[in-house]
Amino acid sequence: MSKGMTLVEIMVVVVIIGILGTFVALNVFDSVDDARESKAVSEISSIETAVKRYRLKTAKFPQSLKELVPKYIEDESGLMDPWDNEYVYKLEGSSFKLFSKGPDGQEGNADDISNKKVSSAKQEQ
Repeated sequence: MSKGMTLVEIMVVVVIIGILGTFVALNVFDSVDDARESKAVSEISSIETAVKRYRLKTAKFPQSLKELVPKYIEDESGLMDPWDNEYVYKLEGSSFKLFSKGPDGQEGNADDISNKKVSSAKQEQ
């Protein structure tokens, strides 16, 4: 009866640990992306509320989001999305568009997160 493990047994254990580690890492990275997207949706909703409060108080929309600091938003870091890009704010007549450029930082792609998506998600609930 031998004591200890053979090289083959050790290699099998290392391979199994590597495979398990890969599955865990992939799930963690997906969770981080989902968390960032959820944070962006939440922050957009908060900024949207701040813009509406500003409009109620002044009877006009702010020209930029920086006008909301510090009265409606604590500091300018609240104007940055989870990917360290500024939220985009555009006046459109009697309304506004507010969105994050998403993970790629490029405007106009499918990964953009906007207040229109937030509003439609609220209506569905």
